[in-house]
Amino acid sequence: MKRGILLGLGLLIACGCGQGNPLFPLRMGNEWSYSVKTGLAEYVESIKVSKELPVGGRPGYELTSSMGMSRLAWVDGVLLATALTGTRFNPPIPVLTSSEDTATLKWKGRMYTGGHTYEADATITQSPDALHRDGRRLAAIKTATLIRLSDREIEIQSWYVTGTGLVNQVQRTRLQGQESGRFDLEMDYLSGP
Repeated sequence: MKRGILLGLGLLIACGCGQGNPLFPLRMGNEWSYSVKTGLAEYVESIKVSKELPVGGRPGYELTSSMGMSRLAWVDGVLLATALTGTRFNPPIPVLTSSEDTATLKWKGRMYTGGHTYEADATITQSPDALHRDGRRLAAIKTATLIRLSDREIEIQSWYVTGTGLVNQVQRTRLQGQESGRFDLEMDYLSGP
């Protein structure tokens, strides 16, 4: 798996689905902007809810950005993704739960990316956390997603604020035996619905 394959994973996790969900005020046409740092570059990325479509047999949404498309749906209080910027998951991977502040979600399946198929498993943990931004303390939900492949792990830490969505995210890739891993991506919320 190449370095850039999941680089945009976090960008599209940012915009969960389900109108009325306080973690993600999603509606057709909504758009979020983020400051994105990749280690080599810094730029602004916009993500837009572009259309409604079935996701895993349930009503869901397609979100688009310059990095690609994602497909997400809320199913029984869990945000599931079948596609995240050039990476597909079968079965859909859980991203976040809205029913509990503290939770652990598990996933096992196939990940398709860069023309390759990978057997993978993931653990997604979430808990309440405080986030300090612009001199204010925000009540947030922090998720830590760890996707395990045969030769590497992808770790994504995300902070979500009710009514705003994703406000900060950091992604790293660790090869076997590495402790901290390689920095892939950081994004910070600029504006949104």
